[in-house]
Amino acid sequence: MPFVEYALWKQAPFIRLLIPLMTGIITAWGLSPKMILYPSASFLIFSGLLVAFIIIVRVRLMRPALKSAFLFILLFILGVFLTIFHDAGRRSNFAGIYLNNDSSVVISGINEPLSERPASWKATADIHYVIHGNKIQKTTGKAILYFQKTDSIRPLQYGDVVLTKDLLQPIRNTGNPGAFDYERYAHLQNIFYQGFLKKDSWEQSSVIRKNILQDFFFNCRSWCLRTLSENILSDRSLGIAEALLAGYRDNLDKDLVQAYANAGVVHIIAISGLHLGLIYLILLLILKPLKDDGYLRWMKGVLMIISLWSFAMITGASPSALRAAVMFSFLVAGKYLIKRQTNIYNTLAASAFLLLCYNPFLLFNVGFQLSYLAVLGIVIFQKPVFSLWISENKIWNYFWKMMSVSMAAELLTFPLAIYYFHRFPVMFLAANLVIIPLATFILYGEILLLVVSFFKPVAIFAGTILSGAIALMNGIIETINGMSFSGLTVSYTLIETVLIYLFIMALAVWLFQKNKLALFTALLFFFLFSISKMTYFIQTRFQKKMVVYNIPGYQAMDFVEGKNVTFRGDKALLSNNPVMQNTLVPARMLFHSEGKDTIRNLIQVNQFIQYYNTKIAVIDGNDGFEDQRISFPVDYVLLSHNPDPDFQRIKNIFSPKLLIFDASNPLWKTKQWKTACDSLHLRCFSVQEEGAWVADIE
Repeated sequence: MPFVEYALWKQAPFIRLLIPLMTGIITAWGLSPKMILYPSASFLIFSGLLVAFIIIVRVRLMRPALKSAFLFILLFILGVFLTIFHDAGRRSNFAGIYLNNDSSVVISGINEPLSERPASWKATADIHYVIHGNKIQKTTGKAILYFQKTDSIRPLQYGDVVLTKDLLQPIRNTGNPGAFDYERYAHLQNIFYQGFLKKDSWEQSSVIRKNILQDFFFNCRSWCLRTLSENILSDRSLGIAEALLAGYRDNLDKDLVQAYANAGVVHIIAISGLHLGLIYLILLLILKPLKDDGYLRWMKGVLMIISLWSFAMITGASPSALRAAVMFSFLVAGKYLIKRQTNIYNTLAASAFLLLCYNPFLLFNVGFQLSYLAVLGIVIFQKPVFSLWISENKIWNYFWKMMSVSMAAELLTFPLAIYYFHRFPVMFLAANLVIIPLATFILYGEILLLVVSFFKPVAIFAGTILSGAIALMNGIIETINGMSFSGLTVSYTLIETVLIYLFIMALAVWLFQKNKLALFTALLFFFLFSISKMTYFIQTRFQKKMVVYNIPGYQAMDFVEGKNVTFRGDKALLSNNPVMQNTLVPARMLFHSEGKDTIRNLIQVNQFIQYYNTKIAVIDGNDGFEDQRISFPVDYVLLSHNPDPDFQRIKNIFSPKLLIFDASNPLWKTKQWKTACDSLHLRCFSVQEEGAWVADIE
């Protein structure tokens, strides 16, 4: 029976261990961020967990149910502790406690090779110390540093230590509706600050702090990237080649990446189980001459594990790569080291358990979640799907097997992918059918290129073939992406996503076990999902909103009525595609609105806007209503493009309920304005500091 049965609960014990650990991690993430963990508390918690574990193992008289409950609590506490301990922001020596002082000096260690930007070099750095006066404080936490480009900046490498003035700023979200939560994303990597460093605001220390093994992997990746760049001359092809072989994404064309995502094959350029699987097949072929007896069997297993982990580390150790490396390690260990068949569900759970103990924040990583769901989908659904259409034709069976794998993976990944990315790739089957064999050829070709790189004529020839193959793959993807029916824009809430998963699970039980109760349950979940969507569509139909976006340097407002939206602001913004895609598009998708300038109840006369009964005065640059003499009460006054306002006059003429300072104004000036408003008892809202301003209009 392909579906998980009760017996599996005993055959896969790590599932029972994983559930309380994940529950503890989720609980700890929801706790107050002010909950700080001190070293003494760490020692006491570890000691308590160790004693509890010994008691569980030693006390045989304890009833099984009580022992299970005790173990659940133990692992729950372990999940809470690991999460808090891993979170640098909750440490007693968190760098943020000692920063934000202009006279401080920050000592940071570069923890990755620098990547090039148009006007700077970017690197992630560990904040090791903060010096203030005569005091030096050892700290934890990371920062993203942007070094101003000069002739002398390039020599900075992994392990270098730099001293900087305290010019670091906390990472904050824009607060734009539906926008990517960058602050949370950075927090999950323990990155809390960022700073742009001019050449006179930092200096390099003579001290070097580096991990020798990590440095070796970075050097290996640099050699791989250098070899690819010397032999693949097309920039677009080179970016894909670097991502496919080394997990290096800095040179990827953003529009091309979006095309891969829209076609449903973005996993090709993200190191995952597919890549580790191909490496595993190569290792099987290379090590085939070694016999599977005694010492040689052990040596084969150890060499495979070392090679797989080396590839995972060289490619950046992404969550999906780590998952695949752990799973293949278990597979190799079972086959070559202990000669024991492993339960795939137990292997999945065990790999997740180990990775979450190493880094509990991986649980909230999108790649980690989608990676495990894809594998689980393949394990559960691939054989049943494949059995639906088995032919005597071997060629058909080969392609149908590939399609069944893609369909099985998509069954468990599409709800979460829609929740995060709001798009369903209709052409994913056709795309994967063509792209996976082509990507396999390219990856093996890149490995061959590395092998023959010392023979320049052969390497150039191999690079030319690879450039053509990658160009062909890019062309296919862009053709699919250009089709009007290649993808559907869909949006799920978190509750709707959970309901879809419950529906899929119940439906699978009914299909596999012919359980009528499961069918009824599936229909119930689908009914609840339909009610949720219907309720949301009704709410959307009658919505009326005003949005002032947080887009630095721009005035940007949306007026939403039902599914219609009208933009007011800088027209130059509408031709800036990256800004549109990152701000206006996600917000309009969240509101289920379209860019149609058809709102009848929106009136604009010069700098006055009226939307239903809401009145807005816009003080835009030098147009400060100098000629206005008559009192004209409004609800909101919007200040844009760095005006020089007289707040007493604004109060006398407009009597506003709220003043809004948009992101087209300098931050230092909006802070001065806030002080002036406080003295006049005027309510104000700074978009740059507090995020986008969204109001429901009556």
